[in-house]
Amino acid sequence: MEFSSLHFTGIGGSGMSSLAQVLRAQGFTVSGSDRTFDVNQKNCRTVADMFSRQGICIYPQDGTGVKEGLSALVVSTAIEETNPDVIKAKQIGLKIITRAQMLSYVFNNKFGIAVGGTSGKSTVAAMIAFVLRQNDLDPVYIGGGIIKNFESEKGQLSNALCGASDIMCVETDESDGSIVLYTPRISILTNITKDHKEVPELQRLFAEFIRNTRDTIIINYDCPLARKIDTAKKNLVTYGIEQKADITARHISLSPEGSSFSAAGADFQLRVLGVHNISNALAAIAACRLIDLPLPRIASALAQFNGIKRRIELIGEANGIKVYDDFSHNGAKIRAALAALKAHARRVIAVFQPHGYAPTRLMKEDFISAFSTALSPGDVLFMAEIFDAGGTADRTISSRELAEEIGRKGIDARYVSLKEEIKRQVLELARPGDTVVVMGARDTTLSQFCEDILKSLG
Repeated sequence: MEFSSLHFTGIGGSGMSSLAQVLRAQGFTVSGSDRTFDVNQKNCRTVADMFSRQGICIYPQDGTGVKEGLSALVVSTAIEETNPDVIKAKQIGLKIITRAQMLSYVFNNKFGIAVGGTSGKSTVAAMIAFVLRQNDLDPVYIGGGIIKNFESEKGQLSNALCGASDIMCVETDESDGSIVLYTPRISILTNITKDHKEVPELQRLFAEFIRNTRDTIIINYDCPLARKIDTAKKNLVTYGIEQKADITARHISLSPEGSSFSAAGADFQLRVLGVHNISNALAAIAACRLIDLPLPRIASALAQFNGIKRRIELIGEANGIKVYDDFSHNGAKIRAALAALKAHARRVIAVFQPHGYAPTRLMKEDFISAFSTALSPGDVLFMAEIFDAGGTADRTISSRELAEEIGRKGIDARYVSLKEEIKRQVLELARPGDTVVVMGARDTTLSQFCEDILKSLG
């Protein structure tokens, strides 16, 4: 494949926007469209302007940006055949490729570090990229999360780093099966749990991901399913907290501000919450050691890492009540986030919005199990109605069913369909020492909802 000019349909998405920015910095001509920009111009103007400053032209998503002379139309798996850009591309005979195909085209010719797994991959990829950047190795980074340390840098979204070195660190995607397209020098497998697909299918995909690795595999040995992956004829580095591994965490201390631990003979401090982030840091440490970075320099960088947006992100505190914004949307993520918060909260008031009808149907039992075991009888859970992204989804499932099942297990779980009513009830309930957390994916209004709750509490 040879490309020079590309149009991204859905360029506002986390994965699409990061790739578009990197390709533009590497000399590609890039344009794009996003229906979110069209329907919510006021809230999206900052992002659209940021693209424009990079030389990325933004068009309405009506087909006008798809023109003769383009090399290809790049689409995410969320783009339907009925999309106006797709229709126009077919009319003029323009090649249509997926984001993953374009990313692998660039990635497989680099010193590639690919992070895979059901949970934790966004944070691990961001940690690695941040450590490399802080040590002047100038990596290319394409991730799904906004690195908070770089938010103040003007000109681009910090879910991408447009470095000039040959090192490229990316977060891979198992949800559409595209993880098998990459041939990394170093691969990381964080864990395997149900999300997007059933576990047997995920095991098959991750096994192929491991087989495609050219040099070294890094595997979380605390995950039983990850331990079962065949790593024969590969260089293997293991990490873990509970299991014996090549890199383990000892002397763990958790605080409301982060954690400290020792690993590989060095001491580490983190500004991100939870034991799960210690595990994520071990993966990053293992990868950075393979690039011959000394442990003290790795530790120094990790101590400055502020995390990524919407991963147990503290939005603020009002009248002794902390408000967090969190991306958790599967059982494992929910358990990890709630464990991190409950370690230092008098009571947790959680708001959860499932992120689509098909995912809710697939993970219904996992959601019920996660909330009923991670929350205590004194906590409160508000279940918002399922986020409707449009399309032809089967809408015969409701959050009400989940709330009722969780309630039967002794948790105060309340189905409240409207966010305004949830906010009103949160304001009535919350007391000093409580922690409020809003959890969910895909719905871009959730972060603003967090801000609204915080302002109301204040």
